[in-house]
Amino acid sequence: MNHGIYIPGKYGIRIEDTIRVGKLESEVLTKSSKEILIVDKKI
Repeated sequence: MNHGIYIPGKYGIRIEDTIRVGKLESEVLTKSSKEILIVDKKI
């Protein structure tokens, strides 16, 4: 199963995290923001 939103022929988005899992703890290694950013394309 693909986790994301895809509009065929237009655009799509998929957000993933990389996580290190240890015996006693885990750590999210992904440092990017999950803030919504709207990009307006003008030609």
